[in-house]
Amino acid sequence: MEFESREPPRLQPVTRRLIHETEAFTGRRVVLVTDGRPGSVVRASYLASISDAEADVIAVAPGESQFIDHLIGHELGHIRQFETVPFERRRLPALSTSGVREFANSLRGDHVAQAAASLGGPTLRTAVQAWAAGLSAQLANTPADIEIERQLAREPEMRPLQERSLRNQIQREIQVLSPTVQRNTPAAVWRASAAMTYALHSAVAKEFHDRKLLQPWDAHPATKRSGELLGEIFESAEPQILDDFYQASARWNRALGLPPLYELRPLAEVREEDNR
Repeated sequence: MEFESREPPRLQPVTRRLIHETEAFTGRRVVLVTDGRPGSVVRASYLASISDAEADVIAVAPGESQFIDHLIGHELGHIRQFETVPFERRRLPALSTSGVREFANSLRGDHVAQAAASLGGPTLRTAVQAWAAGLSAQLANTPADIEIERQLAREPEMRPLQERSLRNQIQREIQVLSPTVQRNTPAAVWRASAAMTYALHSAVAKEFHDRKLLQPWDAHPATKRSGELLGEIFESAEPQILDDFYQASARWNRALGLPPLYELRPLAEVREEDNR
């Protein structure tokens, strides 16, 4: 991973200010890289596992330059959330072997999973891992994402950049409602993923006072109800520190009827393994 042009991107003054404030808060440099891994659908991420005591690494996907200020601002929010607990209490989600096994068993009888199994070889195992990883990422991150976006919206200079980026993101994510996606995704996976997506879209719509952003969901009332429940869980949790967000995620996990897909591993342990 490296800069596309080997030069830091041009950033708006508000983004540069937020970077400097975050660096002053943590005592570490913020390093920006381009993550061009094939097949990745992540717009940006805080790479906590490869960061260290000297620098925090934020990766942005190629082609996101027009939204880079908002994306960096969002990932700075994740860095700050990690700072809400001492280093020894910082944890990262990792797929649970037993949880994935239970998840795989729960898909028995699903026609999409059966179709993958009929292809033979490692196809079903690979598919189950991908479905579990996708759900785990949503579970672990979406409650934190909601709060980060609320905080960013309080920055007057960032707010218009944020709104433009989030509207673009919603247009991408609304594809979860397409018949093709629904047809080719196990029902339990689709329902859970769509509900979490709605919870995030609903929070964005409220922040920008635009109910029209939620109109595509009107044709999916059951999914909306599930997403609204997740939103209520988030509001009742009133998360403030890193542990609170993980607890809200665990409550979402139970509300969605999913097995515990991931476990929380100490950040220090994960970094040690990555450096071997």
